[in-house]
Amino acid sequence: MVYTKEELLLLQGMEGKLLQMVYYHQWVNNADTNGIMHFIDYMELQFTDGTKVVLHRPDEQECILPLLMVNIPALNAAVVKEFNGKIKYVTKDFSDTLLWRGLIGRPLTAVLLDEDEPGMYTTEALVLEAGEAKVLIGLSMGEGLEAGPFGIVDDED
Repeated sequence: MVYTKEELLLLQGMEGKLLQMVYYHQWVNNADTNGIMHFIDYMELQFTDGTKVVLHRPDEQECILPLLMVNIPALNAAVVKEFNGKIKYVTKDFSDTLLWRGLIGRPLTAVLLDEDEPGMYTTEALVLEAGEAKVLIGLSMGEGLEAGPFGIVDDED
């Protein structure tokens, strides 16, 4: 899958903006008998100019879609009702974590995408860059999204 022109414009529109907050909206299943199952369903990036971009992995799709907004309280109410309270969304602020500190309060210098063919960018991962700090956002092995440092080499191999 590749990004549409509108999705590319939304992603590229983050460049030059100051990242203020990062929220993970996690899908949490308390009914799983093997323990609580959770994954990042939405990743919300808020900027100092009041705008935000929400990254989402749709159900059963291998892509990351950028959205302008998502009504998490309404989604949560619907999920809690549908699953009798056994499943809900939990929002956590990850802005002050080691992963995100290097990007918070700094302008994003680039949103890096994988170019499959000229002008065609794949939707499986992206890198947010603010100077030397880089965060890779990709698809988790199970469901949802994951984020981690980009460009770190493990010398133990």
